[in-house]
Order: sequence, then structure tokens, then C-alpha cells
Amino acid sequence: MTIREEEALAQIWDVASGQKLLTLHVHTGGRTGQIYSVAVSPDGQRIVIGSADQTAKVWDATSGKELLTLKGHSGGVSCVAFSPDGRRILTGSADKTAKLWDAFTGRELLTLSGLSRDVEYVAFSPDGHWIVTGNLGQAEKAWEAARPEQVAQWRAEEATVIPQ
Repeated sequence: MTIREEEALAQIWDVASGQKLLTLHVHTGGRTGQIYSVAVSPDGQRIVIGSADQTAKVWDATSGKELLTLKGHSGGVSCVAFSPDGRRILTGSADKTAKLWDAFTGRELLTLSGLSRDVEYVAFSPDGHWIVTGNLGQAEKAWEAARPEQVAQWRAEEATVIPQ
């Protein structure tokens, strides 16, 4: 990934050949910003990029066409993840929320709130039924992916799960 002062660029490379395949112009229209996070869909066909402009954008990994802009956070989008089936996208933000989105329509499905600090990482369980949110040095939380209900909380340094 390359970031320039005048605009943020994400470059896709072929690992085997070392050839640059694609350059994504993440911020257009004169907007300056930073790329905070990147995830590739399980099938390798789409890329989601979270950035300082409070959005996550979904791109076609072959053509470089921007497919969706996920808007709804009031802080930079610090982390992104695709669900294992590629049908949902999870975003975490400096606004102390995580949001679940339909990966094909861009519709917001769920907002996870009640977090005490910025969300610095998000992940799905391998079966896609659970979501984990967290930040460095604070409690991690587990949620059901189908509804905004926290099911557990723990501190990484203590490795103690606190059922909810």
C-alpha cells in the first residue's frame, strides 16, 4: 500500500511476479486522508478500505471500480473485516461503535454501541455467528452477529471471560 500526501492510494500487487495489478484512488475530489485498514473478501473479488474520512469503501478487486461507500460513522474507520461467507462487512470506528453492513447493498444492518473507547479491531468467528470488538489495553467484547447484544467481555491481559 502506498499513501501520498495529496491523495491516498492502495496498490494491489501480484506476489508471485511482483507486478502491480491495480491502483485504487481511495480519496477523490481533493479530499485528503489516511487509509486505516484493509480487508479482502474470502473469494478475493472485493476489497474494503476504512479511512479517516469516516467511511469504508468497497472496491472490485479486478477492475478497481468503487462499488459502495459505507457511511454512518462519525469518526475515522479504524478497522474492517469481511464475514467468512463474504456477505457482511464489519467496521469499527473512533466514534466508539462497530457497524455491520450488507456487503452487496451497503445497507447498515446493525450498530454495536456502548463501547468505552475507540474500536481498534474487529473480527468474526469462523462460523460468522459471533463478532469480537476491542481496543488496545481495554476490554474486548463478544457480540451475536444477528443482534446488538453483548454476550461476553474480557481483558486480554487477564484472560478472564465475564459472561453477560
